Amino acid sequence: MRTKNASSFLGSRLIYGSIICGYALCAIPDFFLMAWNANDLISISAGLMQGSLGVLSRALNIYWTVIIAREVLRSSEPKEKSS
Repeated sequence: MRTKNASSFLGSRLIYGSIICGYALCAIPDFFLMAWNANDLISISAGLMQGSLGVLSRALNIYWTVIIAREVLRSSEPKEKSS
């Protein structure tokens, strides 16, 4: 069960999230250029805030992946019997 949850997390958060993040990174220069040319400081500040939250989200996803991987690997090790 743990392996299934870990693979689900890996697929949904890391792989799909990386695809979305990649598309966002490709769109950032055009977005900021259009907002700068229109002198739209609200859009620029909102874009900076959203970008910061995106970076934080990616960092948290990687952090949780490490924790889940440790737990899955720890539970798959054979348990020693104490005598």
